[in-house]
Amino acid sequence: MAGAYAIYEHTGIYRQTKDLDIFLQPEYIIAAARVLSEAGFKTRLEQSHWLAKAKRDPFFVDLIYGMGNGLALIDPDWHAHGSNAVLAATPVRVAPPRN
Repeated sequence: MAGAYAIYEHTGIYRQTKDLDIFLQPEYIIAAARVLSEAGFKTRLEQSHWLAKAKRDPFFVDLIYGMGNGLALIDPDWHAHGSNAVLAATPVRVAPPRN
């Protein structure tokens, strides 16, 4: 997990948001998009070098698998250096403050 949820986990600062940012290694993007599609989300590849999106009003999910500048992909180190948390009664890993 990343985005506003990660900011809250690292700082305690809460910001209401309608989207959820999920960091995934590139090889998991298709499977994640398929699961979201089966749950009724419309999915699309937004930018081929880093971002896919899923939408089911009023919810939005960003599937992030690289950096917007194209210089790095999400790799196992992101998960290894992340921290454990719970979101909606589900254990998750939160992206590190920096990698």
